[in-house]
Amino acid sequence: MFPTSVRKPSPGPAPDASESDERAASPAPSEPSARTSDDERVERDYDEGAAESAREKYRLQGKAGCDRVLEALRREKESVKETRQYLFGRLLNLQLEEAVLRDHLNATWKRGKRRAALKHKRPEQLVESLIREFGVVRGTRARGQVWIGATRRLGYLLEQTCLGRRARAGTEIGVPLTPNGAGNELVIRVCCEDAYYMCAFLRCLVVSEDGDEDAAREIRLGLGTREMDCETLWRVFRRDCGHAFALKCAATVHFRLTGWLPRSGLQYGADFVLYQRHPSLVHSDSTVVLVPDAAARRSFQIDDDDAPHRGVALDNGWPDWPDLQATSRLAVQVSKKFIEAHISAPKNVNWNEPSCLQHIYVNEIEVSRFNTKKHLENYQGD
Repeated sequence: MFPTSVRKPSPGPAPDASESDERAASPAPSEPSARTSDDERVERDYDEGAAESAREKYRLQGKAGCDRVLEALRREKESVKETRQYLFGRLLNLQLEEAVLRDHLNATWKRGKRRAALKHKRPEQLVESLIREFGVVRGTRARGQVWIGATRRLGYLLEQTCLGRRARAGTEIGVPLTPNGAGNELVIRVCCEDAYYMCAFLRCLVVSEDGDEDAAREIRLGLGTREMDCETLWRVFRRDCGHAFALKCAATVHFRLTGWLPRSGLQYGADFVLYQRHPSLVHSDSTVVLVPDAAARRSFQIDDDDAPHRGVALDNGWPDWPDLQATSRLAVQVSKKFIEAHISAPKNVNWNEPSCLQHIYVNEIEVSRFNTKKHLENYQGD
C-alpha cells in the first residue's frame, strides 16, 4: 500500500490591490427581507369596496358625475321638505291633543259629566255648525235685549255656545219675532254684548228695530226692512243697555276670541264668569271684574245724557277697592279664581263708533289672597 498524497494548490498570481478594494466595497448578499411578507398581507387585506368608492370619487369629477350629485342633492332637499311638512302636521296634531287633554284635566267637571262631554262638540265647532247650517239669523231688539225665534236645532246651538238663553213661555208676548227656518219652536234671548259679537264678528245675526204695529206685522211676516247695521246697533246698545256696555262688549269680545265662554257674573258679585265648556258640563273657572282706567271711563259719557249713575261712575271710578276685596273673598269661598280685567284706551277715542274696539286693550291680572304659612313654606323651600 502506498500512502495517500495530498496535493497542495499551486499558488496563483497575486491579487491586484484594486480588485480587492472592489470586493470589499461590494455588499454581501443579504437575506430575504420582511417586505415580501408585508406585501402579501396588504394583498390579503385589500378592501374592494373602499377601492370602488375611491374610483367612483374620481369618476364623479366629470359632467355626468356632477349631474348625479345635483340629483342626489335635489332628492335630499325634497326629503327634508317632506319631513318638515310631516313634523309640522304632527305638531299641529299634538297641539290639538294637548288642548283636548288640558280641557279634560283642567276643567272642573260636574259629577258624571266628564264622560258625557266626549259626545258633545267643542264650542268652536258648534259656532262653525251654526254659521254653516243657518247662515244669517234674524232677531228683534226689544226690552233691552235681542229676541230670536228659533227652531230646536238653532236653539241648541245658541245655548251650547252661551250666545243666548231660552226664554220662558209667555215672556215673548208683544215682541215681533222673525221666523228662522221652519218656524218659531222656541224663543232665545240674547244680551246686548253677545248680540253685537254675533253681528259684528261672527256675521251671523241681523237685528231689526221694534216699531209700531204695522212695522211689527211686517217683521213678523218677514217683510220688514228696519234692519240695523253694526254702527246703528252700537249706538242703540250704548243708549239702552247700560253705561258699561262698551267696556263689557270689549271684554266679551276679548274672552270669546281667546276661547272662553263668558256669562253674567251677577250671582258672584262680578261682571263675568268664565267657562271652558257649557255650564251644564263644567263649573266656571274664574270670576272677572272690569277695572277701566281714566280714559276708558269716558265711555260712560253719552251725548245728552244726564243720568246720575253715569256721573258717579265717571268721577269716582268703577269699581272701588272694597268691592274688589269682597268679590275676591267670595271667589275664594266658591273655589274660583279672581281676575281683574284692566281696560285701557286712548284719551281721544271716539266711543260713539264701533271702531273704538280696535283701540281698547284688555289686560288680565289674577288676584289671590296672601297666605302667610303657604308663602313662608315656599320661601324656605327655595
